[in-house]
Amino acid sequence: MTCFITPGEQFSFSAQMKLTDSNGNPFACDKNAAWGTALSCPLLSIEIQHPSVGMKRYHFGNSFSTPWDATNWNSYHSTITLDVTMTEATEAFWYLQGPAPGINIIFDNVALASLSSASP
Repeated sequence: MTCFITPGEQFSFSAQMKLTDSNGNPFACDKNAAWGTALSCPLLSIEIQHPSVGMKRYHFGNSFSTPWDATNWNSYHSTITLDVTMTEATEAFWYLQGPAPGINIIFDNVALASLSSASP
């Protein structure tokens, strides 16, 4: 785990996403819907394994503020700031979760970039 080095280091996550229902029809989530509801939108999550804390999850919502467009690509942007627990992790697993069961996430142009000038 050499990418999570310094507490306070920041990364930018970005992706383009579409949602479809179980029949392949475009689906629009509601960015204001509560997590775990039928209209909740995708959520970037990081699950870490820490030697003393155990498993811990972090969630990073979409900071791109326009409403979800069912028929076009939607931008997802989030900034991840590392804390001490993240930098001490022995494992990390990144994933997109939600929305409701039966809704498919199609994603493209996924990028994770360091926002720190000192990164290799």
